[in-house]
Order: sequence, then C-alpha cells, then structure tokens
Amino acid sequence: MNRILITTQVIENYDVDGNAATPDGYWKFKGGDQYIVLIPDERAANAVAFLIQRLHTPDLSRQNYLETVREWEFIGEDWQPAEEWMPYPKILDLAM
Repeated sequence: MNRILITTQVIENYDVDGNAATPDGYWKFKGGDQYIVLIPDERAANAVAFLIQRLHTPDLSRQNYLETVREWEFIGEDWQPAEEWMPYPKILDLAM
C-alpha cells in the first residue's frame, strides 16, 4: 500500500454579508491541513482526486470556505511530522 502526504490550503471569504468592494468577495489565505491517503498503486492523481472530492462535498456551511490541494508527495510508513508539536495527519484509505 502506497502512502501519499497531501497538504492543503484553506481560503476563507470574509465578505459573508456581500458588502465587499468587488462582487467576488474578500478572500484570505488561512491555514491548512495534511492528509495521508493510502492507495494500492502509484497513481498519485487518484489520491489527489479522491481528496478533492471529499473536500468539495456540497455543504452549505462551507460556502465561504474553500480547501484546496497545495502539494503532495509519496512517504514511507515511518514518516513523522517535521516538528514534535505538529499533529499527525488524518489518514484516508482510497480502497474504502
């Protein structure tokens, strides 16, 4: 089973009332998350597409909040976060 670490970026629209100077809102970059996606092959695009579909499931409470893939990489089973204080990423299994 291959493991792919995917890092995301959150973008939030602060114009929840529609009062921004532009019709597109007032978007700001925020934090993000990390996910480990388990895949049976080496098709990274499948893992990225799987996560994007999960992140973009219709949810009215998220209309002013977007989470998008920023980067990905294959990792080994012994991978650990870069810093001790960092939380371990959520694990998603493509086969489930």
